[in-house]
Amino acid sequence: MAYVSRAKRRDEACGSLTNTVEKLREIANSLDDSLEEMEEIGGIKNREEMVKKINDAQTLLNELGPGEFEDLKDEMESWASNMEGTNLEYTSKYETVTEAVVALEDVISNLESVETPEIDTTNLTVESMTNFIDAIKEIADDIENTIGDAENIEFPGMYR
Repeated sequence: MAYVSRAKRRDEACGSLTNTVEKLREIANSLDDSLEEMEEIGGIKNREEMVKKINDAQTLLNELGPGEFEDLKDEMESWASNMEGTNLEYTSKYETVTEAVVALEDVISNLESVETPEIDTTNLTVESMTNFIDAIKEIADDIENTIGDAENIEFPGMYR
């Protein structure tokens, strides 16, 4: 298996999160359209389609996790640990490594704190749909902010 840099692995993990955000926004926009239609006609035109979209959003969020970020954090922690007691803990490299650990811990914490919004799909109301859509949009924004934080993590090279 070929070596893949930490930065490349971070970027791939961010890309995966970006895809999740895009899918969540697509679902939220589609549900928004259905909600407008629901308000106009005073009922649900295509209940099965709405329930599927709700389930798709919930599945995306239930599958969300730290994944590669956890592996990167473990690697950086190990690197920092190996530098301790060798006078390397007083170098800028050690500082960069430990800053990466802290930043990765924040990213992981943000991803683990995402809670999947619940909605009773047997009794869809304008209010419950509005709350669900708003929650999905807020979560998408939060994940996008986390992506930005992750993209700013600096991984030092071995020899620089």
